[in-house]
Amino acid sequence: MKSILGVAPLMLCAGIGYSQDSKPNIVFILTDDLGWKDLACYGNKHIETPNIDRLAERGILFTQAYAACPVSSPTRASIMTGKYPARLQLTNFIAGNRTDPASPVLPAEWKPLLLNSRKEDYSNRPLFWHYPHFSNQLGRPAGAVRVGDYKLVESYETGEVELYDLKNDISESEDLSKKMKQKTQELYKLLLQWRKSVNAQMPVPNPEYKRKKGSIEIIFFVTQSSTEETQSSTEHLPPNTPKRGLLNFR
Repeated sequence: MKSILGVAPLMLCAGIGYSQDSKPNIVFILTDDLGWKDLACYGNKHIETPNIDRLAERGILFTQAYAACPVSSPTRASIMTGKYPARLQLTNFIAGNRTDPASPVLPAEWKPLLLNSRKEDYSNRPLFWHYPHFSNQLGRPAGAVRVGDYKLVESYETGEVELYDLKNDISESEDLSKKMKQKTQELYKLLLQWRKSVNAQMPVPNPEYKRKKGSIEIIFFVTQSSTEETQSSTEHLPPNTPKRGLLNFR
């Protein structure tokens, strides 16, 4: 599983020489459908972006920046409100309604409106992602949480989770979930608690889905801490999902 890293390059063109009492003049440029390695200033050797490169040379090049969602509309909503898209229940691109008949889940219900906008302070908190849809860029239903250098990703179709050390593995190529079970448990619990706290909408079982004969068994993680938590970790999976390959945290 490779998660989509949607980075919105920020070019800050601030007025030089303003006093401490005056406000800086900031131009915020947000680009849709732009990955972090699509620009020459971030190492792309095939695409020429000379104007943006010049802005980067004169300003700040961010290397730890994330968009709140892998598609455009929820990202813009998060910038406008300071809230996670899951809290707003605006988790899909506007007018988006893709489904996949070969998937065991259907996308979550969502609100294509921005309601109750109020800025909140999220400094020094974990970063969460929630995308219970099939995107126009072929992204699939998944969620994630990052705390410090570690990022946990959960597939909403299979329930599988993966853990990455972004400090040493920015490309997310080595899954550490089996080597670091305690860290995996810690982040997974955090993700479950956050989804519950924001009333995040989850995918629903796809009644048209039929597992192919001989296909790989669905694997997912459960915790031993409480019945409620175990139920919340599997509630989005189809009925009668075979519970094989369970990883029990103790």
